[in-house]
Amino acid sequence: MTIIIVMIATVAVMALLYYLYRPHQQVAAPVVQPTKVVVSDKAAAEVKYGLPMRLAIPKIKVDAPIAYMGLTAGGEMDVPPDLITVGWYKFGTKPGQQGSAVIAGHLEGVEDLGVFTDLDKLKKGDAISVVNDRDETVVFAVRETRTYRQDERPDEVFNKIDGSYLNLITCSGTWDNAKKRYSHRFVVFADKVEG
Repeated sequence: MTIIIVMIATVAVMALLYYLYRPHQQVAAPVVQPTKVVVSDKAAAEVKYGLPMRLAIPKIKVDAPIAYMGLTAGGEMDVPPDLITVGWYKFGTKPGQQGSAVIAGHLEGVEDLGVFTDLDKLKKGDAISVVNDRDETVVFAVRETRTYRQDERPDEVFNKIDGSYLNLITCSGTWDNAKKRYSHRFVVFADKVEG
């Protein structure tokens, strides 16, 4: 009886060893074809440029942090939180993308001058740059300046899409103490410098 048990145990051990150490069949890894992703021009532009962080205008000694502005309850672009910060319209175009990126800044406060107090000194060809959160610098050149009444809604400020634009806005004209606002808006239109 003992011999039968030893033989059965030996066969079991040999079967186990054969199972564990037999040559294993190689299984080929599955071949995966890369998927081609088609990206629209607008989406490609969005991927290329990061969120704006700082605005620099050497001619008028501006080097300002950028806050992100939405809309007021009245449907107008909100204003920056203080005199030294500029505000980018966050529902619009990122600076460098196709379309019109818009940044606003204060002209002055009760006692101090605002970041855009000298904006009207800019001339055609003057450089404006925006540094984004990827540490990329996007450069623009002033094309022209225009003044609008406070109640005007010029389409070209926010909605021009046939190129890459940066439009800077501040107040101008005379102060209306009853309405607590200036009579006009001053806009600098700038085009992206390729290269």
